[in-house]
Amino acid sequence: MDQKEQILHYHRVDGLSLREISRRVCLNRKTVTRYIRDYEASIRENPEEGLDICLASKPKYPARNVECTRMTEPVCAEIEYWLQENAKRRQTGMRKQCLKKQDIHRVLIEKGFNISYSSVCKYIQRRKTEKSKKPKDVFVKQYYEPGQECEFDYRFCNARAGWEKGHVERSVDYVRGRAFTTRVDFDYYIGTLMKKPGALKGSVALKQMPEKMQELFRVHFAENGKDFLKLLKYCRDNKYDYKDILDAVRKILRIRYCALLS
Repeated sequence: MDQKEQILHYHRVDGLSLREISRRVCLNRKTVTRYIRDYEASIRENPEEGLDICLASKPKYPARNVECTRMTEPVCAEIEYWLQENAKRRQTGMRKQCLKKQDIHRVLIEKGFNISYSSVCKYIQRRKTEKSKKPKDVFVKQYYEPGQECEFDYRFCNARAGWEKGHVERSVDYVRGRAFTTRVDFDYYIGTLMKKPGALKGSVALKQMPEKMQELFRVHFAENGKDFLKLLKYCRDNKYDYKDILDAVRKILRIRYCALLS
């Protein structure tokens, strides 16, 4: 305030130039010009109290829209991948396996990107704001009979020790965030089910597979789950995905259809 008052005194009383005022108060000439313009605007609006209002007001600075220089295209692509992966997991009932902001930042650091956590948060928030402007999907709440669904932790609290609940849930959340977010497909299911293939039909692992793969199982492997598991193991070992399996099935059916016609 004292510095602003000194600038206005040099301008109003002494009649000094902007260059001279800037030299005496050791401020940039643009800053001096802004103070004087604010004073002149206050006087025009309120000739009697304009000076006091100007002296009491806080300095205003133009908004800066600084883009993070480290938010490169590869970084944005990696963040977008995990945002899309989170959306897919929510649609398939894997809400708790979604990556949080700190998890996405951790993945970026592990991959060698030099980016701050705050920059990741700002980018995700901006994408969330852009998405919120789009029409929202309709949500229809479902009704469940008592006992139809159940959730429980990996660990249990002791009886009459409610204060342990937060510690238990936090430890579960930590393990899930570190071990069951960046990777949600674990190949050991195949080896386990090979020992008991009859359990495949009602397993959650089968329910989480793409619908076309579930249909393939129901139509061709419902009574022989072990062959289905062998097919999955072969594809896993040879780096084929489910799209390759479905493409092969379509080709086989096309050949069979042509053979029947001939």
